[in-house]
Amino acid sequence: MAAKKTATAAAKTTSVGVHRSKVQHLSVLLMKRGISSKGDALKDPQYVTSHTIDTNLLPDSSFYTETQRPKIPKWVDFVEEGLKGNLSIHGTTVSAVLFVEAGGRCFAFTFGFGRNLLKPESIERDFGLKVVLNRVDPENLRSIDLKNFEALTIHTRRQTSRGSTLDTFGINTAQDLLRSVTGNPEDQGFAKRVAGSDGLALAATLTLQDLPQKCVQLLIAYSDTRYKQRFEFVDQLKSVRDPSMIAKLDRALERKLHTKDFTGIYLAPPEPQDWENIESFNYSPDRKQPFTDLAIDDYISVVGQPPTIDDLKKHVIGIIYKGSSHSVKKWTIRDSLVCETTLNGQIFVLSSGDWFEVARNFAERILNRVKELTSSFSLPKAKIGEREASYNERVANQKKYAHMDCKLNNAYGTPIEVCDLFTASKKFIHVKRNRVSATLSHLFAQGVVSAEAFASDERFRKELRRRLQSLDATFLSFVPAADARPVPSEYEVVYAIITKPDPKWPASLPFFSQLNLVNASDRISRMGFRVSLVRIDAT
Repeated sequence: MAAKKTATAAAKTTSVGVHRSKVQHLSVLLMKRGISSKGDALKDPQYVTSHTIDTNLLPDSSFYTETQRPKIPKWVDFVEEGLKGNLSIHGTTVSAVLFVEAGGRCFAFTFGFGRNLLKPESIERDFGLKVVLNRVDPENLRSIDLKNFEALTIHTRRQTSRGSTLDTFGINTAQDLLRSVTGNPEDQGFAKRVAGSDGLALAATLTLQDLPQKCVQLLIAYSDTRYKQRFEFVDQLKSVRDPSMIAKLDRALERKLHTKDFTGIYLAPPEPQDWENIESFNYSPDRKQPFTDLAIDDYISVVGQPPTIDDLKKHVIGIIYKGSSHSVKKWTIRDSLVCETTLNGQIFVLSSGDWFEVARNFAERILNRVKELTSSFSLPKAKIGEREASYNERVANQKKYAHMDCKLNNAYGTPIEVCDLFTASKKFIHVKRNRVSATLSHLFAQGVVSAEAFASDERFRKELRRRLQSLDATFLSFVPAADARPVPSEYEVVYAIITKPDPKWPASLPFFSQLNLVNASDRISRMGFRVSLVRIDAT
């Protein structure tokens, strides 16, 4: 019997030796403080099986599995029509999670679909991302996932065929949210490769009993601040994904609505709209009363009482288009709310249904840049209910500006709107009402594209001169001939926003609008054009 135990021990030793030479591919999450390895983070403890752990190998740990019933894939019925006999195919899914305590914190190593066994609110967000940014070789990045929040949220993944620097990926550090990074660590003893977002995927040479020591290394890497040397921009703007924090912010929003404190709160479509074809809006539950524009106080008047978060998720905005007597359900109130609030001294912004955390110094820096763009140049006031097209035509006649209500083709055949108004002082004026961040984002992008086409596209300038010739030939002297390149510094791109008079202007602009304006201004300035911001009072 003793000989048998000795043989078993020897087999384990041999096994350990083999495993030590192998690279293990693991996925690990850091649990929030206060959560232990006793299974506190399990979503449905009654549906998992607990397994006994050898505490000599892994002290303060636990292991759980969940086996789903065998399922026949959906495609089997489709394929069987062309087969003689039946397919005996059944799929079984096994999920597992191994909890390990080290350094006073609990880590969860997940296998299969093990992450689905965990409560989302138990996970420490950005753990994997911070570990990677603190340990990755900045010259050896392989993949980056980004989230861009302009008019519409865009998720992108950029990969390289070999390790490269951050500059290779073309990140806009003021506008792109870094969601995940993959690369090779500077210390290959730490891991061969790492990829991190909330969780961390690492390829490292280790055995099961090495996990507590590896967890301590991961915790040290997570707490490090080395990332600020090369990746400090990740702290400027963060997408809030922690369910408990989202719930706190939603409750703060609910309190503001209950006290009728609408400061920093308004309604806006979460996607670009053709405003010229919109007749009116309405709100559920009572969709009978039409409104010419979106307003949070109009919605509250329809509801009749301060709405709850559940109401905001349930109630819908409807649109009545011109020529139609019926409204079309479009978005929930929750997805259409824009809210800027401060919680525990931290700035948060709700936009298109998502909460974002904004670093205070970043918000101040952006606002200062916007103030620098504010111009003393003025335009006539807009009348109540006056549409942009009518306003532009009236101002063009009144001020003797060229009314550029057209789109010109550039060399690639894409129609581009030059501007709304062109002046003898060589100003390209772009006009929009301050209805929504998405609309203003479109305005800022329009100015960039127009400036690029004017500076570099001979065909575009030729069409522009033809358009000006039909309006007023005197304007031709302000635009060079098609074969002559313009001097950008002689021209100015003016962003003119129609909005209610506000003593806080331009701070009253939504933060994301400010950010998009600064980014557009930087691009236009690099081309040599001057850029300015003008408020058109709506009375």
